[in-house]
Amino acid sequence: MANLKKLLYLTLPFLFYACLNNSKNVETHNSSNKNSLDSIIKALALGNCVESEYVGAAGQTSSQWSYYEQLQNMATIEQLIDLTNHKSGVVRCYAFEALLKTKHDTIFSVLLKHSKDTLHVITRNGCLGGTELVSDYFVKTIRYNEEGDYQLNARQQHILDSVFIYDKSNTFFWGKLFAEDNSQNKASKKHM
Repeated sequence: MANLKKLLYLTLPFLFYACLNNSKNVETHNSSNKNSLDSIIKALALGNCVESEYVGAAGQTSSQWSYYEQLQNMATIEQLIDLTNHKSGVVRCYAFEALLKTKHDTIFSVLLKHSKDTLHVITRNGCLGGTELVSDYFVKTIRYNEEGDYQLNARQQHILDSVFIYDKSNTFFWGKLFAEDNSQNKASKKHM
């Protein structure tokens, strides 16, 4: 019980901050070039946060998400692939998310290329916020994407699991999760 209280004392201020610090509308461009792809990319990078569609206690529409939707509508598949290598982790994450909507055959290779991407990004989903690695964001996005988006086939799923389970240098969240699942499955099979 004492550990739970400590955890609450440590996390509640952060959660309240995330809820109260609603998304700031980043105006980095004037009205004449408002819809240019470069200005959208700059706005996403300056926003410095990967946000879901609605953020904050009141569930306000995220300006970052609006920029993401513009990116999704304006960028070509080749541009999205290139943007997954952008210096901004936020741009990388949004580009990968938009790429999933295309169901393009290079998605899995892009995912594998970024399986060791150690850049941290700030994320906000509703009232909750935190940080995560770009690699973790990519994996989470492809594993829990919407029906109709790109889906991993069984072979790709096996390859991805192997990357995280058997790579001893892996310190990422998903790698730890897959390794725990794998060790639990082996332990349960031994007892059968």
